Amino acid sequence: MSVTSVNWTLALPEIALGLAGLVILVFGVLQREGKGIVSCTLLTVAAFIGCGVLVAASPDGVAYAGTFVNDGFARFMKMLALLGGVAALVLTLSYRTEEREPLPFETAVLILFSTSVR
Repeated sequence: MSVTSVNWTLALPEIALGLAGLVILVFGVLQREGKGIVSCTLLTVAAFIGCGVLVAASPDGVAYAGTFVNDGFARFMKMLALLGGVAALVLTLSYRTEEREPLPFETAVLILFSTSVR
């Protein structure tokens, strides 16, 4: 395995989460105003679950000249960050039902992008 392929395989969960965020952002823009929060939230939860599967399956290693370390502790912390993002999304949906005002779809996308699994 070459050095560049190791770098890509170790960073695959982060790359996939970033691409999923861009797709969800485009999907939300194409929705009608006030109608995209629930669907974007569900897609974001699905992206978190998919990223969690990729994190669990990622191999141990060091990449990018030692700046990216992937070991058991790193995977544990990434999973905690993903669970925190899902909890924030659940709280966002409950806030929406209590206040009875539509939140913008960007709320789910901002939570996705602020949940860093690096």
